[in-house]
Amino acid sequence: MTNSNTDQIVAQHFDESARYYSTAYKDGSFFSYFFNQRLEIIFDSLNKYDRATILDVGCGPGMMAEYCIEKGFEFFGIDISEKMIEECVNNFGHASSTHFSVGKLQKLEFPDAFFDVVLCMGALEYVEQDEIEDALSEMIRVLRPDGLLIMSLINKKSFYKWQRRLRKRILKKIKGRDVQPESSDELLSKPFEENAIRALLGSKQLSNIETVHFGLNIYPSFLEWRIPEQLRIKISKILDRVIRGKFKWLYLAFIVRAKK
Repeated sequence: MTNSNTDQIVAQHFDESARYYSTAYKDGSFFSYFFNQRLEIIFDSLNKYDRATILDVGCGPGMMAEYCIEKGFEFFGIDISEKMIEECVNNFGHASSTHFSVGKLQKLEFPDAFFDVVLCMGALEYVEQDEIEDALSEMIRVLRPDGLLIMSLINKKSFYKWQRRLRKRILKKIKGRDVQPESSDELLSKPFEENAIRALLGSKQLSNIETVHFGLNIYPSFLEWRIPEQLRIKISKILDRVIRGKFKWLYLAFIVRAKK
């Protein structure tokens, strides 16, 4: 599959979910808890800024826009999905401090050193492997000196990913063939190893590299949909307070922060 074909498939995938994607932050599900944990960590990183120009690459329906409007930030959101950008414009286009456009991580249409902060929340995993470095280089290029890069990535070494791989291997032995992904999102997205991404960012002269793990998920696939959502959330919150990020392999994702 060529990179252009992948871009088209990813754009179509998010076009189809654009109208209801934001409800995943509000519906009280486990993934709502996951998404809002991610937002809280990012808000904590941005709260120190009194003024800032923010770029959100892969902005989706603009979940960061409201916060940035309230803070008085200049907010730019790009997404590969036209429908996602339509949602952004419909919901937040009234604010003069917001700017939305269709675009790609691998080729950002902005000048060098333009942004104080570049956000990339769950978007890099949809970029083809041979374009990962190009996408990172572009995000770094548009950052101002001392600017902050914040990325949210799926944890390749998480329990969730491990048990999914184990399940596929078992089913393959039973059925004698490869098992199809459970969703198009699972097919398109690619997880990351924390050490590998830290090394890659370091090779690009970024500093003060920090990671925060979130989305504690201890439920094997055959149980996760049999446990009530609120009970899953309650158990995860209790365990999260006890573990406090010590066992990284239990967490579904991590946020990496780095300075230019």
